Amino acid sequence: MWRDVKNRTRDVAGNPSGDTRSEVELTGGDIIMSMLRNLPTCLYILLIISCSSPAEDFHETGQVIEVHPGESVQGALDQAKPGDTVLVHPGTYSPRKAGEAFITFQKRHNGVKLTGKPSAPEKVVLDGKQKVLHVVYFDQGIERSTELSGFTITGGFTFPEKILPAGRQSELRSEISRDNDFYYDGAGVMIYNSSPLINDNIITRNRSARCGGGISVFRSRHSFFSLPRWENLFIRVQGPAIINNLISHNRTTKTGAGIDVYNGTKALIINNLLWANDSEGIGGAIAVLAHASAEIHGNTVVGNSAECSGSGVQVLREAKETHITNTIFTANSGSDVINTQGKAITVEASCFYNNDGTYSPPTQAGNISAPPLFVKDPNGDFYLSQIGSSG
Repeated sequence: MWRDVKNRTRDVAGNPSGDTRSEVELTGGDIIMSMLRNLPTCLYILLIISCSSPAEDFHETGQVIEVHPGESVQGALDQAKPGDTVLVHPGTYSPRKAGEAFITFQKRHNGVKLTGKPSAPEKVVLDGKQKVLHVVYFDQGIERSTELSGFTITGGFTFPEKILPAGRQSELRSEISRDNDFYYDGAGVMIYNSSPLINDNIITRNRSARCGGGISVFRSRHSFFSLPRWENLFIRVQGPAIINNLISHNRTTKTGAGIDVYNGTKALIINNLLWANDSEGIGGAIAVLAHASAEIHGNTVVGNSAECSGSGVQVLREAKETHITNTIFTANSGSDVINTQGKAITVEASCFYNNDGTYSPPTQAGNISAPPLFVKDPNGDFYLSQIGSSG
């Protein structure tokens, strides 16, 4: 669960635009556990995902390299060896000049943990200032032992024609032509043919010209991660692990404003809060594209929008297996909350409430259509009810 997150929604009915949707503010609390565990028992949603914190699984074997405001995060990362931790102290860190990426993980950084303050990621900010295409870039050869945690990641801007000089050779992948999606996707985090662990971050206000405003899983390595699915049944998931993050207010013109799982890739997306991401095309929160697959577990998908389809999740017809379990979808707008273009996917033990469109989850799989137990306070905010927050 994303640490120290409490769920509030502000009622914006009657605002000048006439928008009657709920704007959601997420500022602390254990949302999935309290909501799903305490929904009416006759509807019997069970929260059945249980796994240890990724931070607890990391065994520090090397030195700790500290970075203070005014110092170079990339410089410290370049000094690190596998097993080392780069600890970035509170402050705002930004690029000094325009470029393709602010922070770059290359193969030699495999096994390094780059961490800010997982308990308060809002205090350690990596701000691209719209000077870079990708705030954080993972190149090929990075595996799950490499971790990015405890940061606010913002200000990515994948509009190369506005940032990079015409004819400039790529500093990241010179073999990839400038018209490729590589340069237009993944404004917050770009994952290229690698499988890092992305956990306990705030990824917000990044803008993509094509896909993956918050995160683009552009290509993924076969790095496995196991977690319990149904009691004693375990699944092994390939690709990067995106766990315990707040992903909000990211924008894209095409697909996957929050997270885009690109053609032919795989990803594990678990216990994230995806809030108020906006796609001018498809996939307000998450998009799973052709020949890609995703395991989507225990997320809260709130207040996202997509103009064409899939305000919550868009799965293309040509995609491979996609599983959605123990996830709350509420106040998503502009199109059907889940759109699969007719492809059969697994949707189980999830809650749907107050979403636009006509999507109906399969009732035989333990899904329900019920309020996620918010209550309004005198200041116009919505909090978890006493029932919903007890347990």
